[in-house]
Amino acid sequence: MKRRELLTRSVCFMAAPLISVGRCRLFASEPHTYSVRAIELVEQSNVIDMLSLLTLDWHLLDRWRGNPDTFGETDFQTLRSSGINVFQPAVAFDSSRYEVTRKWMEEWNQFISRKQEYFVRVDAACDLLRARKDGKIGIILGMQDANYIHSLQDVDSLYGIGQRLMQLTYNSTNQLGHGCMVA
Repeated sequence: MKRRELLTRSVCFMAAPLISVGRCRLFASEPHTYSVRAIELVEQSNVIDMLSLLTLDWHLLDRWRGNPDTFGETDFQTLRSSGINVFQPAVAFDSSRYEVTRKWMEEWNQFISRKQEYFVRVDAACDLLRARKDGKIGIILGMQDANYIHSLQDVDSLYGIGQRLMQLTYNSTNQLGHGCMVA
């Protein structure tokens, strides 16, 4: 092997790890690498968490919803940094009372309307685009169970205040079907 060839191969060998081949780590300590294209797709897409509250701390969530002024820029930036830009805060109540679910929806509506600088209620597909374009977080109102539905009027009424998703059954039996805990 000639000297020039040895130097060329040595430089290539030493530089190879420094050359980007279209893959990178999201975090320095993470062993997994992702393609640059995959990362770009996530950055360009709506990432929707279909079963998530804004926090798992119920006391904090109740405080935010009860007094929206307690939710601020730092809280918003924490949510934004998660990479999720649309949340569906779905829960299932043990109560089959329509009023409990209606109150839940009304509290979300109050929170969203008082924090319009941060949130958009998602009523249609165009709202997903608007939230993303405006740098806001979309909220899709929905529930994990339909045990509170007793008539078509209930469906219409909740649709009128923003409910867009409803899981028909959850754990137990309701008028629409059997849940996952029914033997």
